[in-house]
Amino acid sequence: MRLSVSVAIVVLLLGLFALARASRMNRQSIERDGLSRFRDAFRGRYPENLLAQVYAYLAERHGAQEPQYIVNPTDDLARVFGLADLDLEDAVLVIADRAGARLPRAQEL
Repeated sequence: MRLSVSVAIVVLLLGLFALARASRMNRQSIERDGLSRFRDAFRGRYPENLLAQVYAYLAERHGAQEPQYIVNPTDDLARVFGLADLDLEDAVLVIADRAGARLPRAQEL
């Protein structure tokens, strides 16, 4: 009887450990999927490097602790990320610099 109870407790503890591990792995997978979902929403319309830099900048701006973060393509830049007016211009400059993109000169506009 004592052995059966001990085995049941060990099995229960192993089950709880496996459940916690599976939950953590699922959460990490969902977080890792954030960049993929963001890229998929704009795939073919913009260069991959530029999309990755926009995603990284918005995740940083939102205070993400890790580079994998859910950034929805429909997020309101002013409301969710606080980007408006000069902040938005600064964001464009930073993202363009990180992506190695060349911004048009005044005479080209």
